[in-house]
Amino acid sequence: MLDADAPACSLDLEELGTRARETEALGEALLARARSEHGHELRFTAGPAARSALERLIAAERECCPFLELTLTESGEELTLTVSTSPEGQQVAEGFVATFGDPRAA
Repeated sequence: MLDADAPACSLDLEELGTRARETEALGEALLARARSEHGHELRFTAGPAARSALERLIAAERECCPFLELTLTESGEELTLTVSTSPEGQQVAEGFVATFGDPRAA
């Protein structure tokens, strides 16, 4: 049963589809995806195109899902996107992380 007080994304179905395609495209740079004490960590190959795409995605997500905490850091040749939220927002966070797909084979 859905919790009526749980935070929800404000995008409609068409916008959700567009956003899902944007995150799927970033999946090509995805190296790893894991749960952490802070939520979810997605590691990407660093590069100007990936950084720019992730920054645009973060800005867009902050508009529709302000309850998601999205942090982008860079270390060496990797970008790490940390996704965290309150327990009530976990379902949306899980869905967001899943749109990136599975990490590519090493």
